[in-house]
Amino acid sequence: MSRGFKILITGQRLDTRVLTGADLDAMAELNIAAFPRSALCALGHEAVRRYYRWQLFGPHDVEAWGVFGDRMLLGFAVGGTFRHATSGYLRRNLTFLATRIALRPWLLGNPLIRSGLADGLRILRRFGGKVDAHAGPPAPSSSFGVLAIAVSPAARRMGIGRTLMQLMETAADRRGADRMALTVDPDNVGAVRFYRSLGFGPISPTEPWDGRMVKALRVP
Repeated sequence: MSRGFKILITGQRLDTRVLTGADLDAMAELNIAAFPRSALCALGHEAVRRYYRWQLFGPHDVEAWGVFGDRMLLGFAVGGTFRHATSGYLRRNLTFLATRIALRPWLLGNPLIRSGLADGLRILRRFGGKVDAHAGPPAPSSSFGVLAIAVSPAARRMGIGRTLMQLMETAADRRGADRMALTVDPDNVGAVRFYRSLGFGPISPTEPWDGRMVKALRVP
């Protein structure tokens, strides 16, 4: 059984535990509900499910936590040290994704999909070598990346996002990381404000800002 514990949020007792393969469908459903306009979600449930399967079981040093109410997933976060988080997913699912788009050609009219395809091609060109899904986890890193955090629209403003980020920070500290890192849409004012309230700031003061944020965990 995955380790976990109960928490009390806004008067409700909720459960937290490490996520497993049995949670992939729930993760995909929640991600689509939380980010319906994202390029990945436009490709459908199975594309999102495969994405998180790669993150949970690819050659990464990953920790994924979920918050549950009445056995329903209300929010989750995935973090750690990743090896080819995006390029590995694209390469392993290239045929599936191409078929998905071929069966839904109208998706190409979606600017988010076009942008996502362009980004995906750039990533594949950059990391064009074969990705070994059976390779060992990446070497320990001084940085702990928060790859994804999602909260059900029906459970927002309950403190679940803050709880998930606390779990990620605990995991980062346990690994001896010096800092946490994540990327946020710079136009998502609410998300930027949320991460700033947790101590994150832009990775560089230069403009234009690309959405990367960091939080120091240890003073050098």
